[in-house]
Amino acid sequence: VNIGDSVILDGEVDEYFDLTELVNVTNVQVISTGNNYNTNNCSTAAANSEDFEGCMVQVTNATCVNDTAGFGEWIINDGMGDLTVDDLLFSYTPIINYFYDVTGPMTYNYGAYKLLPRDAADINQFVGLIENRNTVLDIYPNPTSSFFNIDCAVDNDKITVYDLSGNIIFYGTYSR
Repeated sequence: VNIGDSVILDGEVDEYFDLTELVNVTNVQVISTGNNYNTNNCSTAAANSEDFEGCMVQVTNATCVNDTAGFGEWIINDGMGDLTVDDLLFSYTPIINYFYDVTGPMTYNYGAYKLLPRDAADINQFVGLIENRNTVLDIYPNPTSSFFNIDCAVDNDKITVYDLSGNIIFYGTYSR
């Protein structure tokens, strides 16, 4: 059986340590091949539930909030709740505070729901800004790939902008 195959089979649905799985599978028949399959676009909170166990999901605009959660796992959050990403199918080294779109099947093991990217194509990394509207600084658009604007409530405030390597690319004083 391959990805995109439509199959008919006999088996039993079982719960094993809260993981729903098919057991005693027999009579597997491939009906057609090369079929498209649905990917569920959902929040990190929605993916982190039994509703999506065994389903293909995509989580977008999620920040890596823990890049070393242990056992090859890392944690992402799109503002709705934490979700564990596991390296069971594909090993990846995330960067803390970077933004990610992650696609893969959802599983449940060791007491947690986990997203399993299958290969490099299932992980899209990009840089963005975590906005906090309670501050006196506004940076937009977010995310961006070329330019951005900075608005500050305080005149003559010093602004320093760094690139990803830590080099200063702009230093100046804000004035309206």
